[in-house]
Amino acid sequence: MVTTESVIGYDTSAQHPSSNDRIQSFASSISEVVRQTEKHYDRTEEPQISIREPPRFIQRFSESVKLREGANCRLDCKFIPTNDPRMEIVWLYNNKPIHA
Repeated sequence: MVTTESVIGYDTSAQHPSSNDRIQSFASSISEVVRQTEKHYDRTEEPQISIREPPRFIQRFSESVKLREGANCRLDCKFIPTNDPRMEIVWLYNNKPIHA
């Protein structure tokens, strides 16, 4: 397994000594652009959710009901998202989402 570690920055060493001044000038201008850009943008990130758990259903289905083929059926449930406020429940029929 090969693991790489991210490094912020760039190599300013020159292969040819005469180009070192140009490299330093370029590096300084890039650093200034980065500083100016960071002033304009909020760098906050969404919190990482480290533990994922299934939702906790607070109202389960009633006992099974027999239906005639082709009859309408209404399914209701209530749930509490656990550690993920964006959690959604998707109903499937034959492994395809049912759209309301």
